[in-house]
Amino acid sequence: MNLMMTYHAYLMMTMQTSLSFVFRITNDEAPKGEIQDESAEDDVFLKKIEGNMLTEMALRGIPDINKVFIKYGKVNKFDDNEGFKPDNEWMLDTEGVNLLAVMCHEDVDATRTTSNHLIEVIEVLGIEAVRRALLDELRVVISFDGSYVNYRHLAILCDTMTYRGHLMAITRHGINRNDTGPLMRCSFEETVDILLDAAVYAESDYLRGVTENIMLGQLAPIGTGGCALYLNDQMLQQAIELQLPSYVEGLDFGMTPARSPISWNTIS
Repeated sequence: MNLMMTYHAYLMMTMQTSLSFVFRITNDEAPKGEIQDESAEDDVFLKKIEGNMLTEMALRGIPDINKVFIKYGKVNKFDDNEGFKPDNEWMLDTEGVNLLAVMCHEDVDATRTTSNHLIEVIEVLGIEAVRRALLDELRVVISFDGSYVNYRHLAILCDTMTYRGHLMAITRHGINRNDTGPLMRCSFEETVDILLDAAVYAESDYLRGVTENIMLGQLAPIGTGGCALYLNDQMLQQAIELQLPSYVEGLDFGMTPARSPISWNTIS
């Protein structure tokens, strides 16, 4: 009985309590001296099963959470009578992230669970949550050595990175790809390239931002610079001319340089 031209099958009968048929398949082309150990193949197969169970099968715990570290830290808790007061409590830090599964666990307080994985935060909780997480991470990094930066600077940075509904990098590939004027874009990076492209394609800058007006030495259209005075012609017809007091005569009244009309602020 030939099997695939190179293998032979041998049929043996053993007499014990009953007849049993044992098939043994051997390879005639196997190198001489090679030990044909049946248990070796079984050991390899079992090793593969063991490796798969250890790496793929989750006996307990949360997937993607590799390690958990316990720490004792200070937190601010709110009391109805005393307001906010510092307190100490035990917390868990994890190596690995799975925010959605952790928040769904019955023994976890989802309202105080945080993550420093911004991509997962925006996927699970949305853009407002990732803005807050980004602000908290910036504060932790800056205050690590005792430094202090006012909230307004960090808030405007976080707003710039998230106001489009997705995370935007503060790099030449992120912030400089916005639909802004060439003067604002050239003030960040790639100054020469941006100005050359603006000249080649005849781009116009209407000076509606802060950076452009500061570069030209005039008020930006924000705060007091965003206000304008209009003359009421009807009330002017009923105006009464008054004589100024004598101590006012000769004084030179100055004014802050105002922003020119937008139609005149075109640079081509």
